[in-house]
Amino acid sequence: MSRKLKFKPGKAIRTINEFDKWTDNGGWIYWFGRPKHPSILANQQHNALRNFIKCGYLKKAVLND
Repeated sequence: MSRKLKFKPGKAIRTINEFDKWTDNGGWIYWFGRPKHPSILANQQHNALRNFIKCGYLKKAVLND
């Protein structure tokens, strides 16, 4: 029997402002196929975060019903 995951990947994050808005409201982030607490990515250097967004590595983590 497989375990039901709490989060599933949502829409891709396209801008730094979208990232800030999502994480400021408590949203989690999918990064390389795994949900991550927003503080992990918020503590990254700005240039690294920009590159993750540009390459499409970040997605919104939405609750799985």
